[in-house]
Amino acid sequence: MAIRQEAYGRRGERPVNRAALCIHSLLFVVLVLSVWAIPRGHFVLVVTHPNDPPQKAMSLIAAAGGSFVGSRGLPWISLAHADSEDFPARLLRAGALLVLNASLSTVCS
Repeated sequence: MAIRQEAYGRRGERPVNRAALCIHSLLFVVLVLSVWAIPRGHFVLVVTHPNDPPQKAMSLIAAAGGSFVGSRGLPWISLAHADSEDFPARLLRAGALLVLNASLSTVCS
């Protein structure tokens, strides 16, 4: 059985599939960011629709049983606080687009 020489590198090893390497690297980065963004603790970032007024975020935080802490720069991203463990789920039910880890507030500002 003849093996085509161009399918292999100079020393006989298989070449690296760059597309597969890029896809796997991207998936790894997305996985790490997803784990980092999971809301933990009593403080969370609440993301609402960018066209909504800032009062919308405050009202849905109050509807979920939390308190509005502040907003840095972007009015559709707010920092909220609550003592209950199911606060992120209640925020999503109240209408938040995303609920993220509060440590991301430094990245978003």
